[in-house]
Amino acid sequence: MPGSMPASRRPVVEIRRAALGWGFSLLYGRLAFLHEPAGRLLNGPAWNCRRMMALDPPVFATLLDLGCGEGCLVARAARAGVLALGIDRSMSMIHRAQRRGVPVVCASASALPVSDGSMDVVTSTYPGVWIFDAAVFREVARVLRPGGEVRILLGGSITAGRWSQPRRILARIIYGKQDSASPEAPTNDLLVGSIVIRKDRWGESVWWMGRRPNYD
Repeated sequence: MPGSMPASRRPVVEIRRAALGWGFSLLYGRLAFLHEPAGRLLNGPAWNCRRMMALDPPVFATLLDLGCGEGCLVARAARAGVLALGIDRSMSMIHRAQRRGVPVVCASASALPVSDGSMDVVTSTYPGVWIFDAAVFREVARVLRPGGEVRILLGGSITAGRWSQPRRILARIIYGKQDSASPEAPTNDLLVGSIVIRKDRWGESVWWMGRRPNYD
């Protein structure tokens, strides 16, 4: 079958997938204090700078950040005068965010504890595959006001800047060869959007940018 994975590669891919799942469960659990350092190790300054690009342009009053982790984006939005709330399922992350005074709630992205049409912008940075679940997109559409935006940072490449080559090698060791195909968002009549590539000083970041249309 064209495009199918060679049988010799399947065990390696399955082992790497299992190892990544175990590693992420630790980084969102007992080793949550290492989550941000690990991100900075792999991405350098791009880790946080790209995350903060989700606040640009800053023409909104309310923001909901899905999979907020320690609440870095929520804290920055709040300092800019935005009414911001973070959502995460990891109690370890929530405790770390709350110790910093960041408003976060333990909830699933597929059942958001937020009123209909109450958010100007919904963000998510470096999320897992759960972000493109149909139930998540339905909830995002529900909580957005007509005309509200979705800004999802999926990841990106590190091809320039100090230590870019060692970081590329490390990422290849950890993640293996990445599929170049763009992820597909679920069909949803209430959200329209597409994959957007944004160039920056470190390479390129990959986003899904969308909007709830205003039909009024």
